[in-house]
Amino acid sequence: MLVSWTAVIAALHGAGLLAFGLLQAIPVAIGAACGVIASFFLLLAIVKKIGKHISPKTRERAVHAMGYLIIAVGAAMGVRSIWMLVRG
Repeated sequence: MLVSWTAVIAALHGAGLLAFGLLQAIPVAIGAACGVIASFFLLLAIVKKIGKHISPKTRERAVHAMGYLIIAVGAAMGVRSIWMLVRG
């Protein structure tokens, strides 16, 4: 998780979408940690509640959809970064 969040923050900062100094980094780190913990608890609650009613095929499709979404966002950020390099 630490590596993932570091990569996200570095990509956002590199793309010019996020700028902060040392004092702003602490709340971002705390917010990221709280968000990760909350999302895990929410996911566990959802899986516990409806996991038995969802077929394995549907779960597989959902995982693939999330993967494609992550790839699309990464590609969009890459294109934006290249565009910023070309424009100067």
